[in-house]
Amino acid sequence: MSTRQQRDECPVWFVRAISNCYPGSAEVLRSVFHELNEMLATGLRPCSYGHGIKCIYIYLAMSFDDGPHCRTNLIIAPEGMKLRPAEYYPTLLTMHSAEQIEREQLYLRPRFAIGPLRRSTGEINVTISFEREFSFLPPERQRGLIAEYACTALRRIAVRNGKCGYGFESMIADFEAVTGAWRERNG
Repeated sequence: MSTRQQRDECPVWFVRAISNCYPGSAEVLRSVFHELNEMLATGLRPCSYGHGIKCIYIYLAMSFDDGPHCRTNLIIAPEGMKLRPAEYYPTLLTMHSAEQIEREQLYLRPRFAIGPLRRSTGEINVTISFEREFSFLPPERQRGLIAEYACTALRRIAVRNGKCGYGFESMIADFEAVTGAWRERNG
């Protein structure tokens, strides 16, 4: 079975939102997009969850630094803050000076940006943003946080879309088992 077929049948799939990252996350992300996605494709049971959702795409948006003119350092907005995109920069100005924002290329983002269920396709897009400091954590801690944040996003999707007749509880339990096996495999 090809990767494309597996992705089309898998109810959760990790996607790279920004192609760059700090070097400390490169190997972990390779493992997510190759090894973990493969494990999800074989370890999740889409036929047993129902047909309300076809796929939840989890985009991982990483901070990165490719030189003085090509970098993005994400600052994660406090959890309770409900901001529209137009409010990101003015809010960031209350946290950092304009000079520091420009010098360090800081961008305020929520940890989780969860889109609506597209009824026509059965798809949901989620973006999970990661601050610069994430890439300086040990790889096993990075894997743990990716799994934890993804589970948090899936639980929020379940609450938001609980009436669509989808077996979220079973899918999340299977997802946690697969991510647990992935973490054990990688130390």
